[in-house]
Amino acid sequence: MNNRLLLSLAVLAAAVAASHAASGRPVMAALEQAGSLAASAPQAAAAAQAGQASADQATQLVQLNAAIVELLKPFNNNLTKAALVFNRVETNAQRALHVDLAMDYRKKGPDGDASILIPKLSYDYPVGGLPRTQAQISLGFNLLNLIPQEQINQMGPAADQIVAEFAKDYLRQYGAAATIDARVTRKDVDAQGNLTAIAATLGLKVDLSRLPADAAKQVMFTDVAITLQVTLKGGEAALMLTSNPNSEYFQRDQDGLKETLEKLLARDPQQMREIRSMITFFDRFAESLTRKSPSRPY
Repeated sequence: MNNRLLLSLAVLAAAVAASHAASGRPVMAALEQAGSLAASAPQAAAAAQAGQASADQATQLVQLNAAIVELLKPFNNNLTKAALVFNRVETNAQRALHVDLAMDYRKKGPDGDASILIPKLSYDYPVGGLPRTQAQISLGFNLLNLIPQEQINQMGPAADQIVAEFAKDYLRQYGAAATIDARVTRKDVDAQGNLTAIAATLGLKVDLSRLPADAAKQVMFTDVAITLQVTLKGGEAALMLTSNPNSEYFQRDQDGLKETLEKLLARDPQQMREIRSMITFFDRFAESLTRKSPSRPY
C-alpha cells in the first residue's frame, strides 16, 4: 500500500471518528468503521487498476484500428470496399490473451461481384487455459465464372479423396494418438445430375500423452474442427483450433501475436510493409473472383 493511500485512509479515519464523536457515538465504533474501510482498500485499488487497464486497452484498440484504416485506405475506391475492425484486444506482459476481429472485403468486377467476409475471427489464450482460434469465413462469387460445370461435377469424387487422404495422413503421423472424424456430409445435384453443392467436416484430436516428447513438440494443433461448404455461389468455412502451447511454434524466441500487435501499434515500417503486401494479395485474389477465367470466356 503506497503512502498516498495510507494518508488518505488516515484522514478518512480521523474524519469519521470526529463525526461520530460529535454525534455521541463512541470513538471505538468509528475506528472499527475506518478499519472496515481500510480492509476494503485493496479491492478498491484492484478495481482502480482494472479500470486503468481497461482504459489502456480501449486506447490500444482505437490506435490499432487507426493503423488498419491507414493500411486499407489505398485499396478503398468505387470498386472496392475494404474494412477490418479489431473488436477486442487484450495482452499481458507475456502474450496476447484475447483478440477478436472482423473483416468485410467486397469487390465489383466486369463479370460479377465478389465478397470475402469474416464476421468473426478470435484468438483466446487465457491465463491457465489453452490457446484457441475460431473463425467464420464466407466467400461470395460466381463459381461458374471460374470453373466449368464439368469440373465442378468432379469435385464430388475429389472431395471423397481429400477426406480419405486427410485421415490417412494424420493416422500415419500420430497413429493411435489421433482421433479423426473426416467425411463428406452433403452432395446436392440438380435435375440434370450436375453437382450444385458439397460439404465436408474435418476433425482431429491428438492425445499428446501418447506421443514421444520430441514428437509432441512438433504438434501444432491438438484439436481441429473444420466444416466446409461450396456452392455455385461461393463457399463457407467454420473452424475451431486448439493449439499446443508446448510446441516449437510457441517458443519464447519467436515473435507471436503480441509482438505483431505491438509492431502494428508502433507503425513499424517492416510490419506495415508485410501487412500491406498481404492486403495486396487479398485484393488481387478478390479481383480474380470477379472475372471469368480465360478458359471460361462465355
